[in-house]
Amino acid sequence: IKIKDLRERLGLSQADFGKKIGETQQKVHNQEHNKKDDFEYIQKVCSVFNVDFESFISEKTQISKKKN
Repeated sequence: IKIKDLRERLGLSQADFGKKIGETQQKVHNQEHNKKDDFEYIQKVCSVFNVDFESFISEKTQISKKKN
């Protein structure tokens, strides 16, 4: 759910989010609806969007829209 929250806060479609991280729209959809964590995928998302991995996987993390 955090991945979907991040994507929506950035105003990106699943397809656009996928392009930014080098994945397909289907992979993004599957990750948003999958109950199992794919840590490699989460690490990629964190790296591309400059989010701390440990903070991201923490239940207490709140994602805010990055200001430019």
